[in-house]
Amino acid sequence: DIYDQKNTGTYAHTAAEFIAFLLLPLLMVVCAILVDQVWDLIFSAFSPPYFVDFRARLLTVWLSKENNSKEPEKPSPELCWYVDIGFLLSFEVLPIFGALYNAILVNLPMDWGLKLLPHVFYLGHVGKGDTIMGGYLTGMMYNCVLMVVVYTVNDLAWGLMEWTRPPERSLRFANEKITAAIEAHDVYPMSMWYHHSALEAEFVTKEEADAAAMHDDNSQSFWVGRYHEHEWKEASALTQTCFWRVYKRFDLLIWFLPWVFMVLYLWSQALKSPDEPPFASLNGLPDMMPWLVTAMLLGMSTIRTSKLVEDHFPKLVGYTYRASLAFFCLVTLLLFFGSSGFQPHRGRHSLDSQTLKPIMTVNNSGRGALSTWRQPDPPEAQPYTICSMSWGASDSSVSALDLAALSWIVYEKDNASIQSLLRQTFGPRPQLQHFTNYTDIPRWITVKFPPGWRNAGSNGKGSAGGSEGADTVVVAVKGTSTFKDGYLDTDLFTTIKVLQSFDFIAPVLKVLPVDMVQWLLKIVKFSTGGSTELDIWGKLKTKVEKLRKVEEINKKATTFVLTGHSLGGGIAEIVAAQLGIKALVWSAPGTLYSQGFFSGNNTGSVSEERMQRNVVVVVPDNDGVPRVDSQESVVQRIQCFGINHTAMPYWFGTKECHPIVKSACEVWRVCGDSPMQRDFSSECSQHVDKHELGKLYPVLTHPILGPGEEN
Repeated sequence: DIYDQKNTGTYAHTAAEFIAFLLLPLLMVVCAILVDQVWDLIFSAFSPPYFVDFRARLLTVWLSKENNSKEPEKPSPELCWYVDIGFLLSFEVLPIFGALYNAILVNLPMDWGLKLLPHVFYLGHVGKGDTIMGGYLTGMMYNCVLMVVVYTVNDLAWGLMEWTRPPERSLRFANEKITAAIEAHDVYPMSMWYHHSALEAEFVTKEEADAAAMHDDNSQSFWVGRYHEHEWKEASALTQTCFWRVYKRFDLLIWFLPWVFMVLYLWSQALKSPDEPPFASLNGLPDMMPWLVTAMLLGMSTIRTSKLVEDHFPKLVGYTYRASLAFFCLVTLLLFFGSSGFQPHRGRHSLDSQTLKPIMTVNNSGRGALSTWRQPDPPEAQPYTICSMSWGASDSSVSALDLAALSWIVYEKDNASIQSLLRQTFGPRPQLQHFTNYTDIPRWITVKFPPGWRNAGSNGKGSAGGSEGADTVVVAVKGTSTFKDGYLDTDLFTTIKVLQSFDFIAPVLKVLPVDMVQWLLKIVKFSTGGSTELDIWGKLKTKVEKLRKVEEINKKATTFVLTGHSLGGGIAEIVAAQLGIKALVWSAPGTLYSQGFFSGNNTGSVSEERMQRNVVVVVPDNDGVPRVDSQESVVQRIQCFGINHTAMPYWFGTKECHPIVKSACEVWRVCGDSPMQRDFSSECSQHVDKHELGKLYPVLTHPILGPGEEN
């Protein structure tokens, strides 16, 4: 398991992941093919007389399967009847079977069906009628999958058969005859037996015309599409002929060997212990160089794999295939570079240090450029709702800014530096209780806030005595900052993100009931080994439960709070829902469609109601991460502009708006930091100017006027 720190550096536990990574070009091509096939079926399902290409190709392959050297025979009435029956069965048998299966499940005495039979169809949750309808809808989904599989296998068979046929006997000619007959006579599905005479007539009347056209234009035949075979034969120069012969012989090696070597190199870096820095042999080169080279080689191998498929199986590809492949390549590269390691230690605010700088400091001497916050102006400039909220026990509560600071501090690697950041940010009284290694997944810290901590911290000086009351313990979870974090991001949310991105092609999320999509995603994740991911938030849940028991044994009324940013916020909100703990998370992905999988075997532990009762998520404008999946907790949207109300470029919105520092500075700009009045100059001077504090942004994107300036 790549997420198990104890087993990360072993050969056995990284081989499977890197074999999958090696096959990534093929995987992207396969996904693009499936999207193209789905789109072809959807388009043909709404274009009378419906499924024309599907039926024509099916008949062509069946008629040509026995003798590849001859022209396909005319379709017989029996074959047309079989095709009609096949369509009838595929359209209705699975849905009806699903409805009957669920009806049996819910009507057997003593719940024998629900306890003993597998739940292979969606059960619903309203009643028996909903369960039966769920079985019917699930059968329709299975039917769609079956049709895509049959359509794809048929096109593969087409390519293999065409490969062994001479050009003058291309399957294209028979396919065109059948297609013309279906369109000319409006032969709808399940009526081909009735119209078989029209198909026979088409074969008779067009044989001579096709024979003449075959000699005039062969450009559409599959054989001509195999360009390597012809380019070097038609070359006039001997050197060009030799070049194509050599190139054709070593074509795949030229394109794929560099990718194989790069994957092996990345594998060798992954096998290192957590203490060894990766890419040590590349010192002196830019940090992104290994990732840039990997991306280039990934693109080369993907392009060659795609060309190989297009040459040998042309019926599998089309414009949708190319668009889908480009989309998958773009998503893969974005996820790939995003997982190459967000390193806050090397950010533009910390270039002179290997430790993080605090977002705000309690040593408010008034000398900082952003040490004084003004009251809202005009009066209708009300703060964000979270500005008036607090988390934890009333005697030791923390604010949204406090939780943002902890979500930032948890990115610090060094234990001593974490304690220093806590003192600078909160004063001397909050104490670091527990922390995990930086490379652990998930990495978290726990900080205890005693009663009255804010009074001691507002002036930067400690207090000798303590106050009576309950403590607040905050558990902060780190977001994405390592390769493994990025791998987990991709693992958890790629499926739902692809569904959201292609919702305009196949609007599954809009058509199907939400809980049915949840069930389907859970089935997909568990069937592809996703059950190991449950241990990720399971470890944090177990730790928090132990901490709560310790406090209960000591008879302390300690209140626990969870927080985190990005991936850490996603893990924190899952645990908060499961344990009934309040949480404020920043730029975390949604959980609506994935909640069935996140709940694991404890069904309903990450439900809509639990999220709505326990979790608040801060969503910056233009940040794409919290728009993955769909939010079901309380959402606080915040603005995201550059300094002096500079609009953020759309394409770089996530890069600029996703960082926790940016969100914290925006909340402080609107809310202030009463009563502590900490100094935010260290990090927020890059995002906020002092004349913007407390003001409403104008509707237009011109800069806010500073003091003494005129319109």
